[in-house]
Amino acid sequence: MVTGLDFAKILKSNKKWKHIPIFVVTNTATDEKKSQYLELGVQEYYVKADSHLSTIIEKISDVLGS
Repeated sequence: MVTGLDFAKILKSNKKWKHIPIFVVTNTATDEKKSQYLELGVQEYYVKADSHLSTIIEKISDVLGS
């Protein structure tokens, strides 16, 4: 099974895909997990319980230029 972190590592280590922005939306609220994702170059890391959907959508739209 591939975890979200594994998948992010795959994308960010591939020249063809590393430019693709990744937004993590999770229930896992640990500083260690967040640090691991951000060190890989993930665009944003949101904890569901602490985030509003409108905020997440707005940030994604800003990054994608929509």
